[in-house]
Amino acid sequence: MFKAALFTLLVVACSKKEEAPAAGAPASPPPKSGEAPKAPPSGEPVKAAAKNACSYITEEEGSAAFGTPMKYRSNDGESSNCILDSVDESKGQSSVDFEIKPGLGTFDYTAKKGTVVEGVGEKAVYMEPTLVAVKNGSSVKATVVKNGKMKDVLPEAKILVSKMIEKM
Repeated sequence: MFKAALFTLLVVACSKKEEAPAAGAPASPPPKSGEAPKAPPSGEPVKAAAKNACSYITEEEGSAAFGTPMKYRSNDGESSNCILDSVDESKGQSSVDFEIKPGLGTFDYTAKKGTVVEGVGEKAVYMEPTLVAVKNGSSVKATVVKNGKMKDVLPEAKILVSKMIEKM
């Protein structure tokens, strides 16, 4: 009897839907594709959404960091992941694979074996070829390949992650 009542209570509690705002209350629309989330009116920092990672970096910013034209592999506007690839691969492929996640799990995992990097976000760690930085409680992870190599890519990673963090 007790188990049945507990089960019913759990089912009811877990099935409650989020209530819509009261009539006349302002609703905040989601950010448009290509637009970073805005800070809430309370002035509290906004955590990076798990969507629209490509809205935090442009093809032009990627091109400047690598010194070669870069293009989005895909930019569906709904992914927490964004990949930029080199247009000209005659010197070997260059790419950067970004991921933005709420929380510090990605940072904490990389920090176990990585090296602390100063001057990027609130804190950052590098474990070749990946740089993970934190801002406003979210982790930005960038895995970099330059001219077909995954070595000595920290300068490009710092530039790219710094550009993303500026928009968070």
